[in-house]
Amino acid sequence: MRHLAVAYFTLHVAALITFCFPRGYFMPARRIFGPYIDQIAHYQKWTMFAHREIWRQMSIALVVEDKNGQQREFGPVLPELTHSGEQNLRVKKLLNSLALGHPNFELRAKNYIENICRRLRDERFDPVKISMKLHGESIAPIELTYSGAEPFQKVETSRGPFLCN
Repeated sequence: MRHLAVAYFTLHVAALITFCFPRGYFMPARRIFGPYIDQIAHYQKWTMFAHREIWRQMSIALVVEDKNGQQREFGPVLPELTHSGEQNLRVKKLLNSLALGHPNFELRAKNYIENICRRLRDERFDPVKISMKLHGESIAPIELTYSGAEPFQKVETSRGPFLCN
């Protein structure tokens, strides 16, 4: 009985270790241990190391001005310029760097703004400058809410204008 328990424990630990690494590692072992891992439902995703969420909700609008001074609003998601990108990781990172006032935001946003300008030109809208407006609610740290602070705070910020070349 002891040998059986040691064998099970050894295989169990080997399966767990195999699935703790990103996909692409230990592929033969993953094929062997896959059905077992499916049964015990041990899946590790690298997002488990992400920090706590600091936003309850967040949206961004691109305010685009053409050469006649006319302004229009668009969403942040390329190529359609819709507002449905809150679940998109790249859009979320851009929103966070905008909202948190990241010092290198302009550098980070450079390619993004160039792509927006190009996309709008494809739509026969001649953009001159683009500003980004963020609306959201930040989640207060739990320590502050325990001491009586509001759990959510409205945040409105903008960046720009960025010139279209």
